[in-house]
Amino acid sequence: MTCIVAVRSGRRIYLGGDSAGVNGLNVTEIKNPKVFRNREYFIGYTSSFRMGQLLEHSRLPDYEGEDPYKFMCTVFVDYVQSLFCDHKYGTIKEGENANGGTFIVILEDRIFMVEDDFQVFEPADSFCSVGCGVYYAQGSLLNSSHLGGSQRVIQALKTASYFSGGVRAPFTVLEKAIGTD
Repeated sequence: MTCIVAVRSGRRIYLGGDSAGVNGLNVTEIKNPKVFRNREYFIGYTSSFRMGQLLEHSRLPDYEGEDPYKFMCTVFVDYVQSLFCDHKYGTIKEGENANGGTFIVILEDRIFMVEDDFQVFEPADSFCSVGCGVYYAQGSLLNSSHLGGSQRVIQALKTASYFSGGVRAPFTVLEKAIGTD
């Protein structure tokens, strides 16, 4: 289910997501967006609505200006693992959270992807995507650099919805201003 797309364009980062809720061959348009802001974090998720609900409605750790990558790999991921374990979400082995889900986090002026085993990476490209529509969205993003940021996100989501049964409009796009003038 799902396609989540992030694009850096100029002094902005755009984060977009679709509205499909998928259970086998059944697809339902959902009301609650899969992209949201929780304090200084912009997050878009796939994998599980429960995971997204925990990320959206919990108080995430305070970011205090340290190196964003180091913070994401340590403080943020450790918090999320504890959050999931405390709420009995994900695969738990010997009291520890072994697997969660996949999501994108925008922190400061950086885009991070968190995989289901809690590895964190930062894409070298100015864009990324996750979910079942990832390959269609990535192809669209690679070939749409002539468009503005929000237009690229929408085009990638439209392309993914055209080819993937697990992606559906309407689309939600968030915009984050980055840097200073």
